[in-house]
Amino acid sequence: VEFIEMLRDPDKTLQIIYSLAEEEKIKVYGSNQPHTHMDTVVIGHTNVGVYKKFDSKANDQEGLHRRMYIIKVPLPLRIRDEIKIYRKLIHQEANLKVLRKCHISPGALEIAATFAVMTRLVSSQTGIGNLLKAKLYNGDKALTDIRKDREKVPLDLQELINEGQRGEDIAKHEGMFGVSASDVLDAINDAL
Repeated sequence: VEFIEMLRDPDKTLQIIYSLAEEEKIKVYGSNQPHTHMDTVVIGHTNVGVYKKFDSKANDQEGLHRRMYIIKVPLPLRIRDEIKIYRKLIHQEANLKVLRKCHISPGALEIAATFAVMTRLVSSQTGIGNLLKAKLYNGDKALTDIRKDREKVPLDLQELINEGQRGEDIAKHEGMFGVSASDVLDAINDAL
């Protein structure tokens, strides 16, 4: 069972999920068969802000909290991956039919994707800017000779990636904040 924006649902829905997780039964109130057995896995997704709000009320839903396994899924940090999402959404989403009918200039999606990825990056202590960092993450081979300091030590891509994932607060890790692909495409669609 998949719940989109699971934690935004009213408490009655969360109670059903809790009952399902604890007893493997859905309680159907007012029915001749008040319990329906379910052997299933519940998959829900939501954004970090909504989860933090839910997590702050841990005592209210303690049983549900104990049965959750959190998987952090960041937004893409590579421009080419972001473009793939744009192309997929343009062809599949009903609300983007205006965009589907239009000619999109070469490079337009690349610029939009570069902007979106840059909003998801943490400033580096190495002194490089977010545009350069986005291009490095994207695998731009022309940038492999960039040096970190005067001693001509090359930049270490893995070190940059690790730097963006440091800190206790998951919401501040690279890819866990910033402009989403749907926001970018909605803005382009509205402009057209």
